Amino acid sequence: MAYHSTAGTATNTADLLVKLKDFLVATCGWTLHDDGSAQSEPYYVLKSVGESGNEDIYIQIINDTANSDCISVKGYLYWNAATHTGIKVVFSSGATMISTKDSAQFLYWLYGDLDHTYVVTKIVATYYGHYSGIVRRFWSAQTAVSQGAVTSGSNVV
Repeated sequence: MAYHSTAGTATNTADLLVKLKDFLVATCGWTLHDDGSAQSEPYYVLKSVGESGNEDIYIQIINDTANSDCISVKGYLYWNAATHTGIKVVFSSGATMISTKDSAQFLYWLYGDLDHTYVVTKIVATYYGHYSGIVRRFWSAQTAVSQGAVTSGSNVV
């Protein structure tokens, strides 16, 4: 699938949260996996199978009301939409941030496809960037299970 982009002005953090969700779902082809927009800290969980169709990418974007002027972004190994819980958060600190402004308009640029998204915001005179998605491997993503234990010099299928 093609790489997409859009740009505009967000009125505040909540507005960018919705614009980012809409961009990833409607333009890039991600799936809205869980909608927590009615929660005290509104969030969306987006899922993608990647450009290859073999990935499982779960990204939660949250209007982090505890920390003003940011959208928290968490990646998960899996997200259970029935219980609204993520399994194995992937970032070492638990979350990364997209810089925003709650009290004023700001410019944004969104880029993405089924493998990843990149967000740029401009708050006053400073540009902030944020990446989420898969990291390209230096080895094949194709895996297999052998029929027996693998030892040096053995012929295992």
